[in-house]
Amino acid sequence: MPISAQLASTAAWVLLPRTFASLVQSAGYTLVGASAARRRPGTPQFARDRRMAAAVVVLVYTGYTLYNAVSSTIFTQGNFYAVLGLPAADADARAIKHVFRQRSVLLHPDKSRDPHDAAVYAALQAVVDTLTAPVTRFAYDRFGQAALQWQGCVTEANYVVRGIMGEMVPEYAISFVVSCMLAFAGIGFPIYWRVCIVFSQFAAELYLLTHVEAQTFITANLSALYPLTVHDVISLGRRVIPTLAVACAQLAGLLSGASAPDVGTLVAEIEKNPATRAELSRRFAQTVQDIADETVTGLRAQLVPFVAKDTSGSTEKEKELLTEQLTDFLVTSRLLSASSEQSRSAATAVDS
Repeated sequence: MPISAQLASTAAWVLLPRTFASLVQSAGYTLVGASAARRRPGTPQFARDRRMAAAVVVLVYTGYTLYNAVSSTIFTQGNFYAVLGLPAADADARAIKHVFRQRSVLLHPDKSRDPHDAAVYAALQAVVDTLTAPVTRFAYDRFGQAALQWQGCVTEANYVVRGIMGEMVPEYAISFVVSCMLAFAGIGFPIYWRVCIVFSQFAAELYLLTHVEAQTFITANLSALYPLTVHDVISLGRRVIPTLAVACAQLAGLLSGASAPDVGTLVAEIEKNPATRAELSRRFAQTVQDIADETVTGLRAQLVPFVAKDTSGSTEKEKELLTEQLTDFLVTSRLLSASSEQSRSAATAVDS
């Protein structure tokens, strides 16, 4: 994708959700007849509705972008196999020449004086010349019609080197630099995911361009409705993959409620509702009571060896032994408490 188109696409992804989300939200409120409380800005419900409206805008723009990518790559641009009306798998030299002879009966300049027919015949002749020569067909399948204008390319290896080093590497280098600039500017998703997407696309395209079986696989599995080439798949991938990545990143942030509700707003809502305030107070008092009960129960369990024993008939020696055990218990508890306080102090000092 050219740098200007990439910047324009990024600007659209950044501005459209912010610009049209309020309009979609207002239209939705009007459609469902939302109450005045729900329409009031600053409330958690209003914030959730705004995120949902932005998500709708992102989905609609994603659908439009995908449709535009498919239509411009396939239906508008077209390819030589579609001109002949032949699937790429069946377009051998014999079938191509057979179609050409059928069309020539009506389009040949000796048969028709229409200038338009003459232009169509010349274009059809160029298509046949390209697809019946193995080297030019190899170049066209992988690099498109522009490869037919490259000078100095004679073999398949010449076309591959020219296409990768002269076209693919510079374009991805520019795309990588632009992606890093946008990431450092805080626009879109983080740089890690941008780098992963760019290098994954680069590796996939490199495989498609350098493996002969790639065209065979595409012809057998992806050309049921339209005779796709490697170049068509690469062109679609360069537009579809970034679109889906940006859309998923934006939808993830919107649908997960990335912007947490304001604490002050929540407190204000609680203060306005006496029933909610009373219920929260009751729950808080119950929680404090449960904590106190658990603390008392635990303390009693620890003191059982000392208070459960009847010392009325004990000798002086047994009483002294019980007193010594209780003293040791209290001293040990105090030391453990002091050690815990020192650990917390040290952790606080390290954090600060």
